[in-house]
Amino acid sequence: MKRSATLLIAFAVALATVVPGFSAEGKGKKADRKAITKLAASYQAAFNRGDAKAIADLYTPDAHFVGARGISLEGREQIQENYERFFALNPNVQLTTNVTSTRFVGTDVVVLTGAPKIEPPLAGRPVEARTTVILVKRDGQWMVDSARDTLVPLDSNYDHLKKLDWLIGEWGDPATDSEGVSVEATCDWTINKNYIIRRFNAVVKDQVSTAGVQVIGWDPRVSQIRSWVFDSKGGFIEGFWRPDGNRWIVTTSGVLQNGSEVSAVNTVTRIDDDTFTFQSTNRFLDGQQQPDIEPVEVKRRGTAGGQQGTAPGKGTPRETILP
Repeated sequence: MKRSATLLIAFAVALATVVPGFSAEGKGKKADRKAITKLAASYQAAFNRGDAKAIADLYTPDAHFVGARGISLEGREQIQENYERFFALNPNVQLTTNVTSTRFVGTDVVVLTGAPKIEPPLAGRPVEARTTVILVKRDGQWMVDSARDTLVPLDSNYDHLKKLDWLIGEWGDPATDSEGVSVEATCDWTINKNYIIRRFNAVVKDQVSTAGVQVIGWDPRVSQIRSWVFDSKGGFIEGFWRPDGNRWIVTTSGVLQNGSEVSAVNTVTRIDDDTFTFQSTNRFLDGQQQPDIEPVEVKRRGTAGGQQGTAPGKGTPRETILP
């Protein structure tokens, strides 16, 4: 399981939330608080713009970092190199912060503990990173000297939903008919990966005609993946998902805004990491059978044949390279 990117992210979060922890400090610490607050702001800003060098410059030259798997980074050069590779693979990671404690040890050392929340979540089973960071003051300047991380598994239905992890990202099917109809969709994990949220737009001649959201989750009562769709026209549809090789068979039923009942059997067939097909059969409207929708090929945005947009894997962090 590659969860290592969370480790230095946790470190960043601890730095980015030092301000509340200083509220109980006595006199003589105002200058230190101001300097550490500035360090925290610089760290978070550099992280969120993907600036590995700026982050490394906030460390002491001989800084030491120990990841949850026991792998060490020594010095600015190693730290910068690892951040550079991480940001290249995960350019959209942003931090939300949660500091648990701050403590002065003498006049030139501060110990911080914290835990990060990141968006979008990293690939793999959800965990919470907890970190201890030591700041030191050298020649009047506060810097990061060392950090150590641990990972705590979170309660989640990810193990039941991970076979759909390939859906995460941005998708589109190009308009191919005379009416210029296409569908655009984005799939994301929720925090803790208990649900996949799919947001979609049906576009007709460059104008959105229908929008909606689909929630995909695990129902422990029936031990099955289920989904719920809510569209902008007032309809809602629920579905039951069944795996069949490289396909998912989704049996759906629902109600339109006017009270009409609808049902269908939808088939989502994974072709490769960047392509799937969608087909809808056994379609009924108030008991009257409707025409089938023949298989439509859908491409990940940024791939050959897909629409312009986020390149594969860039919508959500898919790779991690830190210890």
